[in-house]
Amino acid sequence: MTQKTPITKPKKIYMIGIKGVGMSALALLYKSQGYDVSGSDTREHFFTDDILRRNNIPFFDGFDAAHVPSDAELIIASTAYLLYQGSSHKKITTPNPEIQAALANDLPLLTYPEAVASVFNAHKQGIAVTGSHGKSTTSAMIAWIFEQAGLDPSALIGSSLISWQSNARAGQSDYIVIEADDYEEKFLLYKPHILVITNTDWDHPDYFPTAQSYLGAYKKLITTLPPTAHLVINAQDKDLVDLVRAPHATKAAVHEFRGSDGQGLHLQPNLAGTHNLQNAAAATQVARLCGIDDNTITAALRSFAGIKRRMEPMGSYRGAILIDDYAHHPTEVQATLQAIRDMYPEKPLYVVFHPHTYTRTETFFADFAHSFTNADFVIILDVYGSAREAQGKIGSAQLARAIKKSWRTLLASKPSAHVKHIPTIERATFFLMEHLRGNEVVVSMGAGDVWRVTKALADYKNGIGDTTARSSTK
Repeated sequence: MTQKTPITKPKKIYMIGIKGVGMSALALLYKSQGYDVSGSDTREHFFTDDILRRNNIPFFDGFDAAHVPSDAELIIASTAYLLYQGSSHKKITTPNPEIQAALANDLPLLTYPEAVASVFNAHKQGIAVTGSHGKSTTSAMIAWIFEQAGLDPSALIGSSLISWQSNARAGQSDYIVIEADDYEEKFLLYKPHILVITNTDWDHPDYFPTAQSYLGAYKKLITTLPPTAHLVINAQDKDLVDLVRAPHATKAAVHEFRGSDGQGLHLQPNLAGTHNLQNAAAATQVARLCGIDDNTITAALRSFAGIKRRMEPMGSYRGAILIDDYAHHPTEVQATLQAIRDMYPEKPLYVVFHPHTYTRTETFFADFAHSFTNADFVIILDVYGSAREAQGKIGSAQLARAIKKSWRTLLASKPSAHVKHIPTIERATFFLMEHLRGNEVVVSMGAGDVWRVTKALADYKNGIGDTTARSSTK
């Protein structure tokens, strides 16, 4: 982001949008390094509220220009509060009063990805994990293996590790592991020693209008790697393999992994599925490149407890098993439901799906319609819109009808299957309370705050009642 004042090493940092998963992780890293960190965000309660409070990082609920410290030496702004115009997606303005105040007072200001780059690129052994799916789990696995191997890494992860109860780790070594966001081509800011690309399944259609434009971003990325870098890729992603093997595509040393490489690894039950074997295979390849022996890798993966919102056990309700998952792309939905169906082949599988963004729902509408064949009962909530997208052409009622139509075609032998559009989390929760018999598996699924459904069911059983906490997707 352009600003007049040059940035020197700051002592006092103020973060606008501090509750975002990435922003909160960065705040923890700064705090551990001795910086005076504070910030602000919406009044909604996110799971990161507790992480920030636990680490004594103060923040305001709500935005106000008066919150911005006049003596702040660096302002970091979440890209969720920046607006874009036209196909170029250049930053033009923001309605956020705190960002406006920082710019008006000529305070040094970085966007979140720019700030991450300034930290990441200062490490000699930077490991960046990108791709359409599996970024958070793979980066978390790598960080966990390195910690167990005694390499003391720093890490910025897109979800909270169950074992850490945190989404960040401040180490003292040259190793740092980050989840590199592909959205808006933010990953081009980073200069990794090791780059992992998990897959290149088209996503973010609001920014990348075609599959080719999405793949084009990865083409640009791999050309930036120097000869001393290592590129770790999924050998089962044909488009990615073709891209990397093209003449003069990259100067980096290329290493491939396959899901079958993960066979024989003993992962926790919540890490079931072929997609998690691929994640583990990628993490293993990275660990070997850094000299970690296979016995240490295997032991670390066996003890890896997973991350929040990835097939996360949420408890039970009157005997029904409750699971929460972040899947919000058709490929992720299919992979996750297949893994859960394999775990519970005889139990009725209920899915509460929260479509995430109107653009994604519209672009992948046909794929979503065929993604729930492993379920017995699907509830579709109203679309969870992004900060920049309040409405769209395709809604949840239409998606529910499309799933019903696909089921009539594909599952004629499954007359008990049902699809229902229920607009809100509260109504969906009450519906399940009334209809569950206790022998089901219930999955809350999506990138929004759908986890409140399974959390409310588990809390009701324990006499706690509903929760109003929301999950951060910024």
